[in-house]
This record gives sequence, C-alpha cells and structure tokens, in this order.
Amino acid sequence: MSPAERATLEASGFVLLRGAVPRDQLRPLREQIYSDLSRHGIAPSGRGLPPKLRALPPFQQIGKLSALAQIPDLSSKLSSPRLQEAARVWAQGRPLSIQSQLLLSPPNQGEFRLTGLNWHTDLGASQKSAGLQAFVLIDDVEPKGGPTLLLSRSHLRPTNAESEGELRRALRDVAQGSPLLSSIIGLSGQCGDVYLMDMRVLHTPSVNASSRFRLVGTIRYLC
Repeated sequence: MSPAERATLEASGFVLLRGAVPRDQLRPLREQIYSDLSRHGIAPSGRGLPPKLRALPPFQQIGKLSALAQIPDLSSKLSSPRLQEAARVWAQGRPLSIQSQLLLSPPNQGEFRLTGLNWHTDLGASQKSAGLQAFVLIDDVEPKGGPTLLLSRSHLRPTNAESEGELRRALRDVAQGSPLLSSIIGLSGQCGDVYLMDMRVLHTPSVNASSRFRLVGTIRYLC
C-alpha cells in the first residue's frame, strides 16, 4: 500500500486497489464456487435457486447462499502478495488475526434501491481493537449488481448513540437530493479488484438487480 493509498484509507475509510489479486488466481475459486452451488441444483444463471431461499429478504439470501459453498483455505485463495503487504503496512507491526468468508448474491433479486437497506458497522467506533476488511471481487461486479455500499468518512463520525441512530435512520430513508448520496460508494469493479475498508465504516449489502451472481470474498484483519 503506497503512502497515497494509505492516506486515502485513513481519510475516506476505504481505498481501491485495482487488480490486487491476479484474475488467473481467482478463476479456479470461481469455478469451485459454481461447482458447489451446482451440487445443490443451482446453475450459474441462478436457475434452481430453492424457493425457500428466494422467498427470504435479499440480505438474508446472501448468508444462506454463501453457506452452500464450502471452500477450504479460503483466505489463501483470496489473498496475494500485494494484499498481504497492504495488510502488513496497515497493521504497523501489530499481530494480526485473519478471518475470511464468501459474500454471494443471486441474480435478479429485485429492483436496485438505496432505501430500506441494512446499514451497520463490523467494529464499533468505541472499541479499542482495529479492523481492516478486504473485499476481493472474484468476478466482475456491476454498479447495480449487488455491490456492498459504504458511507465514505463515516468512521470519523461522532460516537454518541443518538447521532449514530439519526445517521442510520437517514440512510435507510435516503432520497433524491440528500447530501448523503454523494458519500455513498458502491464496491463495484472488475475481477481481481480489492477494496480495503476500515471496519468502523457504515456499510450495507445492496440488491442484485443484474442477471449474474455477485461473487465476492472478504478477508478481515483484526489487531
């Protein structure tokens, strides 16, 4: 991670590392995911998705679908020397605990929207531990293809519960003309792109309105 990239991460709460994981490295992982889904009768087109899963709210579908793909040693399949170096620079010599998981969204979940989403943080602003989350794009992700959305600079927000609650309510009801719109960033891009996010940043899953799966893996670095 260059000094400029680190400065962006600190100021905005996220930074994009384009092509940080080689596309050729991710191809076998993508094939393995689809192979696991096919054993449950789910095709790459999304056909065969169990009716009970399809009936769930879009955000619950992500958890249930992701659990169907069992990938041994996922962290190493998502990582790369560039990503490892970025985590090392961020940690500044502190010991790291590493966790990984898949985030799979089925195609055609519904109309893409910004209202009614599940905004949250993965690490409270008052917690003493630090966390960095890498979102690795296992395949291309379209702007309305279910990308994770984040609120830029929200890791710098006041920490009292009242202001936090007001901000989350405003995000759930965000409308055209809201000043918040310019700060909402979608983590879309090409296979191999990696977004690094401070885990205090407010973020949310979004609805996959595209005709293809959203395939993303995350690595969490905690220290």
